[in-house]
Amino acid sequence: MTKKCKQCKNKRLKPKQKRFCSVKCCSDWSKGKTAEERYGKVTANKLNKLLKRSYEEKFGKLKSEKIKTLLRRPFEERFGIKTSNKIKCALRNLRKDKTYKELYGKEKSKIVSQKIRDTMKEKCKWWIGKTLEEIYGEETARKVRTRLSVWHNKVRGKTYEELFGKTKAQEIIKSVSGKNSHAWLGGISFEPYDLSFNKQLKKTVSKRDNHTCQSCGKKIHKGTCHHIHYNKKDSRLETLVWTCLSCNIKANTNRDYWLAYFCYKKGIECEDLLNNIKHFEKTAQEA
Repeated sequence: MTKKCKQCKNKRLKPKQKRFCSVKCCSDWSKGKTAEERYGKVTANKLNKLLKRSYEEKFGKLKSEKIKTLLRRPFEERFGIKTSNKIKCALRNLRKDKTYKELYGKEKSKIVSQKIRDTMKEKCKWWIGKTLEEIYGEETARKVRTRLSVWHNKVRGKTYEELFGKTKAQEIIKSVSGKNSHAWLGGISFEPYDLSFNKQLKKTVSKRDNHTCQSCGKKIHKGTCHHIHYNKKDSRLETLVWTCLSCNIKANTNRDYWLAYFCYKKGIECEDLLNNIKHFEKTAQEA
């Protein structure tokens, strides 16, 4: 009986060949198959046990320590500058535009991300409240500032389409805007303002607060009225504060903090204000 190749099934095998006629047929057949499908359960279990062994079990204590020291060395010492640069470029291209799940899988990606968070928290504790000179020194601090200034000049005044292209810009905007945003509250921003919220009311609020921002303290004539309790339909003088544009944007992020901050500045308790709002809403519904 003449044996035939498992993959191509046309070529006859030579006496030394067992299952495949060439290495290409072997690689094509084994693609997308597990170890059990390739070798069977018994041999697959043996291979898994061999692979799970540590360096000490494989080579012994002395040889395993030598191997570990060699692996800890950087690429430049092991392979030289040229080959190390090639290896680094290849690794970057493999990891480019890929998530931790795609690289390591679901289980290992969680462990890797947790380790990175822990290390970053420890680093952040050290450099909080310090200048660049204290962290890096005078020479490196200058280099960092020059690089940042060059990068800001390149990016300043440019849109996402100019920086990343149309397709990637649309993906970034979708991932940040709408329901995917961290500040999403059910589409409250699309609701209309109360009819009493007009230019005259804004002028009275700015005169009352002496044209000064109630958060940063700067004098600004062209500012905005900020609703303390974030209710657009309730535009009473008690619930309005004069702020600049940048502080108004900040006040829409951590709402609980800013509600307590403006209430403290005006000398109002948060509970009293919230109870007053509930009473106002009930009267508006009855009317």
